[in-house]
Amino acid sequence: MSRPSARPARLAVAGLLAAAAALPLQAQEDERPLRLPGLRAQGPVTYADVLEPALEAVVHVQAQRRVTSGFIPFFGGQDDSGRERESQGSGVIVRPDGTILTNSHVVEGADRVIVKLQDRRELVAKIVGTDPASDVAVLKLDVPGTRWPALPFGSSSHLRIGDVVFALGSPLGLDQTATMGIVSAKGREGLGITRYDHLIQTDAAINPGNSGGAMINARGELVGINTAILYRGTPSYQGVGLAIPIDLARGIMNQLLTEGRVVRAFLGVQLDDIDAELARRFGMDRPRGAAVSRVVRDTPAADAGLRVGDVILAVDEDEVDTLGELRLAISGRRPGDRVKLRVLRDGGERTLTARLTTLEEEDEAESRPRPPMVPEMEWGLRLQELDERLRERLGVETDLEGAVVAGVRPGSPAEKEGLAEGDVIVRVERERVRGVAEARRLIEGAEGDTLLLLVRRGDETRFVVLER
Repeated sequence: MSRPSARPARLAVAGLLAAAAALPLQAQEDERPLRLPGLRAQGPVTYADVLEPALEAVVHVQAQRRVTSGFIPFFGGQDDSGRERESQGSGVIVRPDGTILTNSHVVEGADRVIVKLQDRRELVAKIVGTDPASDVAVLKLDVPGTRWPALPFGSSSHLRIGDVVFALGSPLGLDQTATMGIVSAKGREGLGITRYDHLIQTDAAINPGNSGGAMINARGELVGINTAILYRGTPSYQGVGLAIPIDLARGIMNQLLTEGRVVRAFLGVQLDDIDAELARRFGMDRPRGAAVSRVVRDTPAADAGLRVGDVILAVDEDEVDTLGELRLAISGRRPGDRVKLRVLRDGGERTLTARLTTLEEEDEAESRPRPPMVPEMEWGLRLQELDERLRERLGVETDLEGAVVAGVRPGSPAEKEGLAEGDVIVRVERERVRGVAEARRLIEGAEGDTLLLLVRRGDETRFVVLER
């Protein structure tokens, strides 16, 4: 039998090619790539030229803490005092002199901070100062004669929803990692991440270890400091990452560098956000501003004539849309400043003048309407600060330190072990808890499938072991 000829197949292919070449020009042009506003059709796009120099300024931060706890019956009666614990985070060099921005919760309570550079060198960094209220901390590398690669500052106030941003840092211990997304939202408030929430939201992947790292724009400018993720269950990327706006972080950094601490102005009121129902009752066309729910005696607010029921609409010439914006506007002023407050009272607007004083811790506790609550953490816990109001309600002594359980997710490890609202977590693993920020750091940094807590309920204190 003779072999089949390949000639017909070759002829068929040639015919198809000829037919394709004969297609009308318009049909070929209709296959051109879709062009979007603001994009240039110049072939493949790369951000390597932006990311390569930016990553040189991003560092891995190791915060070492010496455990001070002693005899622990749970662990065979050994004395573990002097043992070290280590937490991981990120940071970004912002000045050629070695000044580094990071999160306060990354280095809180650290006895020693090690910074790992892009070239894998490890250096000891000095903690210049921390501000837990904004979750900003400043570190410093002190190597004489060294000029460090530094990220240029951008402006977070100029960001728009949809802008491309990158999250740089060391997620899960993977140094020099860059992820890409967009600005999903601005001015996120009421999350309890920081006391002065006004955060940038992004869908760029942020994971444990990214805290303190850089959020940069497509020009390679620093526009935020990565600080937290929102999640359910195990802490991992779920498309909701949060960063401190660089305009806020930069102001905090300057105060820590020049004064060693952050000085905030104080007005002396308790405030509530305006929702649709409150706006209707106040005769407003839409929710805006913040309602005065209490005026503290002998404060600038009282001296200015503010009353319960007033709605503060503007500070000086700057309108405030939310409670968070008002809190930032006041805290950003200096003690001694005179500010004009435009308020809505009995259906009409008027202007009052207040001379601000210095915010002290006791002032803040008195004027804060409710303690901040963090989003649900791993193990099914929601926590809030142990303030004087809660101490009185729970009947605990004034010198007890810890974080209060504000909620427990049904079916979670915390619920299975009987934790309930009102419990006070005083230790995580073997370390003391002095507030929500520290509890958050310790819980997120815990390794393994169990978590040891020391919990106070009423007059009793007991150990609880949570299991995944």
